Amino acid sequence: GWVRPRLSGRDAARQAQTADLQRRKLKVLEAKAFETLGLPEDATPEEIRARYKQCLKMHHPDANDGDRNSEDKLRAAIDAHKILKLNGFC
Repeated sequence: GWVRPRLSGRDAARQAQTADLQRRKLKVLEAKAFETLGLPEDATPEEIRARYKQCLKMHHPDANDGDRNSEDKLRAAIDAHKILKLNGFC
């Protein structure tokens, strides 16, 4: 089987630092996702799903005569839901 090469101390530290930065950035994205959906950060998975469905219906082009502004809000809601789903919030 494949054997992972051992990291030098400096490489291991750099890898840990990168992981920390990614985790921190993710927290910012998560907070922005909750804000985009207009939910508190302690929202339940059911509340998240319900708000997401509500946003889809409200901002869908068919419901807004193809309004571009509404399309941007729809895209933002989809992206926010994707972030929360990927990170286990719903």
